[in-house]
Amino acid sequence: MVPLAPGVRVALGAPIGAQNNVLVYVFLRDGMDGLQLVAPAEDGSYRDNRPYIGVRSEGVGAGLHIGELDRVPFFLHPAAAQLKLMFEQ
Repeated sequence: MVPLAPGVRVALGAPIGAQNNVLVYVFLRDGMDGLQLVAPAEDGSYRDNRPYIGVRSEGVGAGLHIGELDRVPFFLHPAAAQLKLMFEQ
């Protein structure tokens, strides 16, 4: 992290041409909950604690599957279709 101004920092990424998959996550305070953007929608604890607002893994308005971590599937919020396209690129 490089300080740019008071309270503002810049993080430098991988060099151009690197073959790593990178997801850039921008946190907007009070803008979006991280578990609403990238959700372990099939996890029982997630579903139990977010019965009405949680991202679903199937059905109308289901999240967008982006992969798994430790055999747990993760889904982007359905409103993040453009972010999924960037993630896949």
